[in-house]
Amino acid sequence: MEIKKEDADHCDLIIYEQERCLCNKLICIVKGPNIEIKCNKCKRLMIIKTNGVVGVEVR
Repeated sequence: MEIKKEDADHCDLIIYEQERCLCNKLICIVKGPNIEIKCNKCKRLMIIKTNGVVGVEVR
């Protein structure tokens, strides 16, 4: 699922892409070059900075 939001500071279109498990639980949110993962236990937000995601594989 893609969610689009306009960034007011940069006037750019940011695409939020949600990656979910087969059980429909949210795994992460991909925001351009960043992957955001929220810890289920302590609710901390971890941001992994990348140059983009090539793909997500479910096993």
